[in-house]
Amino acid sequence: MLPGGVSSYEMILVGIVAIVLFGKNLPDVARKAGKSFAEFKRGMMGLQREFNSAMNESTSTASTYQSSRPAPSRRPEPLEDRVQEVRAPRFEPPTAPPSAKS
Repeated sequence: MLPGGVSSYEMILVGIVAIVLFGKNLPDVARKAGKSFAEFKRGMMGLQREFNSAMNESTSTASTYQSSRPAPSRRPEPLEDRVQEVRAPRFEPPTAPPSAKS
């Protein structure tokens, strides 16, 4: 069994189907497929290079930003000092007795 889970029987079957479908044009088809694959691979490598350079740039920018920030000069206020007392409206019982309307 070859890498990728493809057996030699399957490879022979694919070869026979390719010969039946393409016949004389098989070398041209294989050449075009190879060129297309190489172009795709180059494009993916370029995309990966751009991604890596952007990640490195953003990492260096973030580290520069963090190192240039001044340290806080004072401590924040404790939470207890900032909490305000919440007041609910006073409950007033109804003045009239409940009516029996249904």
